[in-house]
Amino acid sequence: MKRYKQFFFEAYYKAGEENTLDTIEDLEYEGADVDNNGFVTLYHFTSLETVDLIRKTKYFISKEDGIFFTTNPKGQALGYGQGMIKVKIHASLLKIDDLFGNEAHVTVPLKKAGIKFTEFKLV
Repeated sequence: MKRYKQFFFEAYYKAGEENTLDTIEDLEYEGADVDNNGFVTLYHFTSLETVDLIRKTKYFISKEDGIFFTTNPKGQALGYGQGMIKVKIHASLLKIDDLFGNEAHVTVPLKKAGIKFTEFKLV
């Protein structure tokens, strides 16, 4: 664990956010970039048209009950579309789906398809 993040992690424990801390630790172990505020750099593969739409509207619309991301832009998710969008999403919103040793696949769980998701930062 990076030393400068020690206070950040201690604050999460004090706030009762052990699940978020576990998520951060698991993602960092897989090589993910997590900043000092708990935002994870993620990549979403989709069509080129959808990438343009997300950049223009500043939201995702889910086709399922979640939106799927990877931590590695050159990893397993390459086959999911010709377009890629890079975002930062807070670890508290993520559910880990798969761990590959140098990559993690995560989901932002949503209640149903068709929901707008806006809690991200474009990078």
